[in-house]
Amino acid sequence: MKRKAEQSKQSSTKHAAESSSALQNAGQGILYEEATGKTVDYIRYAEQSRGWPAFEIRFTDGTFLFIEPVPRVEFRVRLLKANRGNVGTIRDYGITG
Repeated sequence: MKRKAEQSKQSSTKHAAESSSALQNAGQGILYEEATGKTVDYIRYAEQSRGWPAFEIRFTDGTFLFIEPVPRVEFRVRLLKANRGNVGTIRDYGITG
């Protein structure tokens, strides 16, 4: 109940700003304002055709949120040098992706 009250206090202007930077602020949480005040009919765990799990949150008004993972590939880039069987790092560029 407390969370619902806090969500309803947030303005749509603030939500629009949050939506535009949703990926940047993913660690801080995202409010899906379209779901505020709706009644949940059911929540279904769905196995995707690609083998990834997903969740469907159905509301009584016929709309639903579909939450599915989006796989992401990251690379660690390093400049290495081999010298007589020993491999040493010259530069570590970090994680990219």
